[in-house]
Amino acid sequence: MSEENYCQGCTTCCAWHHEDEAQPVLEPEEMSFFKTRTDRPEMLATKENGDCYYLGPHGCTIHDTRPISCRQFDCRELLTEVMKDKRNVYMRVLMEAVRLKLEATPKIIV
Repeated sequence: MSEENYCQGCTTCCAWHHEDEAQPVLEPEEMSFFKTRTDRPEMLATKENGDCYYLGPHGCTIHDTRPISCRQFDCRELLTEVMKDKRNVYMRVLMEAVRLKLEATPKIIV
């Protein structure tokens, strides 16, 4: 699968039901070309459900002219970070469980 079409039309990156940090930030010269948020003019407008304004039933309606940040976004990088965080959380929980078990284990005094 080529780097260009690895997502196969997934559009998850266009469905922002999460924090602003994940939304693409427009370059200053792009702001006049796209519908933007009134509270954050550096970001693309969103629908009431949080999806990108330009996300249609069959994908991105501006795909050929999408902003630079959309072109550069690679969800595989985001997923890698999430997995690192999950492993870190798992390891912290595991280490805490080990610590508690060690504290609860009777000590043998010689």
